Formats: sequence, C-alpha cells, structure tokens
Amino acid sequence: MLTCHESANADESRPFLWSYANHTISKIPVKSTQINSSPVTSVAVSQCGNFGILGFQNGVISKFSMQTGKDKGVFTVDMSKFASSGGPHTDEVTGLGLDVLNRYMVSCSLDKTIKLWDFYRTKLSMTYTHSHPIDNLFYNRQNDLVAFSSSELSISILNVKTGLKKVRYFPNAASNKITDICFSQPDAKWLICSSMDKCIRVWDIVTGSLIDWVQFKDVPLSIDFSPSGEYLATSHLGSKAVYLWANKAFFQ
Repeated sequence: MLTCHESANADESRPFLWSYANHTISKIPVKSTQINSSPVTSVAVSQCGNFGILGFQNGVISKFSMQTGKDKGVFTVDMSKFASSGGPHTDEVTGLGLDVLNRYMVSCSLDKTIKLWDFYRTKLSMTYTHSHPIDNLFYNRQNDLVAFSSSELSISILNVKTGLKKVRYFPNAASNKITDICFSQPDAKWLICSSMDKCIRVWDIVTGSLIDWVQFKDVPLSIDFSPSGEYLATSHLGSKAVYLWANKAFFQ
C-alpha cells in the first residue's frame, strides 16, 4: 500500500510504503529525486502492483518501483509536439489514475488541466483543459472512464480511449466542496460523490439523473465500493473508523 500525508514535519510528509502482511510501514524507503523539493500531494499504484506514482505540489509527477523503492523517472513533455499544452502541470497535482495494462496514466491538477500520459515512455500524449481547478479524480479500469470534480461543484466524465472526450457532465453535483468520487462496482453504472454538506449522492451515468441521496451526521471525506459491489466504505471527519454500508440494490 502507498500513502502520502499532510504534515509540517518534512519526514512525515514523505510517501510511505506499507506492508499488508505485517500492518506496518515497510522498511523499503521511497526514493525519488523530487521528494526533497516539494511535498507529495497525490499517489497511485498500478494494477500489477509493480509501480507507484507520485504527484507533487509543484506539478511534477514521477514513478518508482514498489519492490525496491527506486526512482523510475519523471513524466516529461516534448515541447516540440505539445508547445500549446503548456508543458507539465504548473500547480498542485490532485489526482492520478492508471489503466489496467499500464498503457495510460491520467493526472489532474489545480491548474485546471487533465493530462493523458504514455506510462512507459513517461511522455505527455494529450491535455484536456477545464474551466475551474480540479479537486478529485477517479480512473475506472473496467471501462477506461475518468471522473473528476472541480471547484465549481460539478462532476465530468471523460473517455480515455477516445482522447479524453467528455461523455457526461453533472452540474451542481453538490452544495459544498466535493471530497471524493467513485464508480459503483463491478458494473460502473453509478457515480457516487461525497461532499462537505455531509451528503453522499448517487448519480445514474446512463440517464444523468440523481437516484439516491444519503445524509450523515459527520462530513464524509472518502468513499469507495467493494469490488463485488456489495458494500460502500466511507470515512468521516473527526473519526478514525471506516464505515461499511450495504448496497440494497445488490441484494434485491
């Protein structure tokens, strides 16, 4: 498992590898030439488990080996081909996602852009520019759809296979800042978002309509579906617990 942390202490703000078997921080340190120059703000792990990706506050993205912790390079832009794209991210990286075969890597940033990268060559392939800073991103590996939320409280879905073409748009998806988004599993027919208004909303992707709305006592900060689709896991502001909620539609 790979995590990043927000802390004033430089040692605690570094990314950490965790041992699932021992439930402790791994003895393998994450090595990157960028770690000492900027805090890590976003992380991702490849489907195969061999690669970890780090997104930094200064807009830089790098990858490393999960087995050895060694740096495997920084994602760069060929300015002779992508001069109009503005180069790499110019602000904090807020989300990262990888496809199932490690061909594509998608990143988003507060600089209002989503970038599609060739993962193995670590080169930029395409840039999508949004109207507002982007806060969250979720890459669905089953169908290569990317959902992202932005500061004007909207959610959009892009299709990676068609060159980041927008396929769905949900305006006014919440009444306060969106804290997390995810797709239902394993069918990816719903899009779920949590927000600072203490609510979780469920959107039907095909019809684009709101089909469920759950309100909590405390703000939900993070959400995710189990691979089978039976349960939704949530974490909440002021609590260290992880809550599991049964998906009624699964059991009907």
